[in-house]
Amino acid sequence: MFEIGAAYTIRKTDRNVKNGLPAGKTARITFVDPQAISLYIDAHNVPDIKVPRPAFGFNFEEQRNRLANAGYKASQHASREYK
Repeated sequence: MFEIGAAYTIRKTDRNVKNGLPAGKTARITFVDPQAISLYIDAHNVPDIKVPRPAFGFNFEEQRNRLANAGYKASQHASREYK
């Protein structure tokens, strides 16, 4: 369901603001497991983040017009936790 390298837009939500994620920027999936999705954030000085699956759908919107890029694959989850 969630493809490595798939692009998502960061929505302007209270949780994303709290986590320092800039609305409108692109996030790419780097790692997925049944509990969480890790993202690379395409913005200056914003570290990768691990987002619990239940929080993902409301806070990120798929960019259906962009192809997935497997070059974003990571071997493990991001160390920073989404709160």
